[in-house]
Amino acid sequence: MTNLVQQQTEELQNEHSPDIAVSQASSHRDLSVSFRTLEPTEDVDALVVEADWYDLFQRDETAGISLHPQSIHLDALANVENGEPAVIIGECHCDDELVALVALLPRQKSLQEAGGLLLPVKLNGFVLAGQQVLGQYANARATLLCATIEWICENHYDFLIIEDVEEKSTDHQNLLEFRQGPYQLFSPGGFENRHRTFFGGTPNTYWQKFSKNSRKSLRKRVKKIGNVKLEAITTADQVPDFLQKCHEISKQSWQSQHFGLRIKNNEQEQRRLTFLAEVGALRSFLLYREGKPIAFEIAHQYRGIAIGEESAYLRELAEFSPGQVAQVLAFESLIESNTPTLYDFGSGDSEYKRFFGNDISQMTEIWIMPRGVIRSSCINYIRFCRFANRMARRVLTRLGLMNKLRQWRRRTGH
Repeated sequence: MTNLVQQQTEELQNEHSPDIAVSQASSHRDLSVSFRTLEPTEDVDALVVEADWYDLFQRDETAGISLHPQSIHLDALANVENGEPAVIIGECHCDDELVALVALLPRQKSLQEAGGLLLPVKLNGFVLAGQQVLGQYANARATLLCATIEWICENHYDFLIIEDVEEKSTDHQNLLEFRQGPYQLFSPGGFENRHRTFFGGTPNTYWQKFSKNSRKSLRKRVKKIGNVKLEAITTADQVPDFLQKCHEISKQSWQSQHFGLRIKNNEQEQRRLTFLAEVGALRSFLLYREGKPIAFEIAHQYRGIAIGEESAYLRELAEFSPGQVAQVLAFESLIESNTPTLYDFGSGDSEYKRFFGNDISQMTEIWIMPRGVIRSSCINYIRFCRFANRMARRVLTRLGLMNKLRQWRRRTGH
């Protein structure tokens, strides 16, 4: 079985030529679709080179900052520096006017990442940048999405991943229609909780959601930790020092112990945060205790939506709940000025997200894959492994061993 899987893996990977032509164009009614490799630039010239793209981005009020042409150019530049495949841009024109655009970020996914065990099979494909097709017109967006999936299939890639698809959304219902054609849909982790906080009303409206005892407990924690100060990080000149301090905290955090170093303080992180600051979207925080940085939160805010990207604190101060203290002070800062409509905690169902959030929805990651024996076998294998994992967790929970296992992993770093 192992030899067969390895042989199939080699056949899949050999199908991908590094010099694949992406100049292919296809016609869909009165709309024309084409694909190109993005030649990255880190200069503001990206806004000149991609003037039509930037204009489309400005007109699409639903677009997040990750679809800004300069942001995608930075992604493409990072791929070049890391020796990774190129970013692909798909464009839909109507009478020479750009009416829709997709940015495809290359990804290689192993079965282990998706929940499988042991088998070293890897699949190649793309992630849809910004989780959406850019454009104001539904028919143009639908045409481009269909053409994109066709392009992926014709060029022998394995998947298009669309992240953060909400269960009850129109987008989810539209994507389900792809099951009728030569494609299959797969969500490795199924639907998971996504926590958000909606702000509204007076400055005190948000805090009124907490019980009197909870508010009292929060005040005690802020007082217990001692002399603390929160620094708001919003400008480009703050970025170098901010990233350096985040890097030092990250090295001593629980997240890095379990998942590897999160903040590397490299050129790519510097460029991205500087870009966010230059477009007025950087809204991060650094918490000091007795003048020493102890916790951070990297976040951005654009078009009224704030998104938390990464946070961590010094593990040695865990008894003082520095993460919760930082979140309290950060929310106070968000409420005080330039208040976002909502704050999105990102993926994950951590206890602090449940505590501070006042809205919950179900989100998933959808893989659109061409049908085929090999890909279907991979999907079934992942489903089996995830089922086995769930059963093992239930057994451990019933035996009262699950909490002990978690405590052991936190203590040993395994």
